Amino acid sequence: MPENKIRVTAIQRLCVNDGPGVRTVVFLKGCYLHCPWCCNPEAIHYNGDVYFEGDKCKYPEKNKICQNCELFGGLKSREHCPIGAFEKTYKDYSVDELFELLMRDSSLYKRGGGVTFSGGEPLCQAEELEPLLSKLRREKIHVALETTLFAPTNQYHLIQDYVDYWLIDLKFQYGYIKNTDFCIDECHFKINLEDFQKKQNDHVYRIVVMKENLQNKELIIEKLLSCNIDTIELLPYHSLAENKYKKLKKTFHKFASPSVLEMENLQKALIEKGIICNMQKI
Repeated sequence: MPENKIRVTAIQRLCVNDGPGVRTVVFLKGCYLHCPWCCNPEAIHYNGDVYFEGDKCKYPEKNKICQNCELFGGLKSREHCPIGAFEKTYKDYSVDELFELLMRDSSLYKRGGGVTFSGGEPLCQAEELEPLLSKLRREKIHVALETTLFAPTNQYHLIQDYVDYWLIDLKFQYGYIKNTDFCIDECHFKINLEDFQKKQNDHVYRIVVMKENLQNKELIIEKLLSCNIDTIELLPYHSLAENKYKKLKKTFHKFASPSVLEMENLQKALIEKGIICNMQKI
């Protein structure tokens, strides 16, 4: 990782589904998992990945500019394509640069909003984030973190005291599918979850629901109960990221979206087991 730089795939403003109030969301690159239903595939790998717009690529026989491209034996990186056929999936910011950008929305934060760090997995960049979170804390900016808690425990401990609100995305659908870029054991999730639950932080647990999961809903319920999770928010799966996969030249694993009735039946089953359940609209 570049020293003292925070690698960001996107910054979105005026968001209302990523923590309390109106928020600015920073999507960070890198994740310890490689879920096939991920809606941010550009954020899985810390290094690499470029978007490719095939209809813009002219090829060297048609355009002399392309003769300098690395794809055709030239020395110029494809990420610096002058006609925009290739585009980097991220930008590296210093702590001060990102802090300055975020503080442009400070008037919104003071009305009950704040900054949310998402990904990817923000805990991948915990060391780089820590000084930024410290600056935000001094300015009394509300900070939310969207995380799976599947990360080295030392990374979690490094920034846990700077987070005001946690959005915890559970991966109980098919278990934890690891990103081979990293070597990490599932025990870290269990340790982090137990520590998190002791501190009684302000939070919401969430889980994405695919139609395929409904056949094994009892296993998901069993897992929730075994992890002492008695409140959950259900997020219906959507395939809006399909075009991202296409531009990244990655395989898109399409799952089926559950119907409203199927989501309501799952909600009812959870409530019958004593699990308070909210549901995002499809």
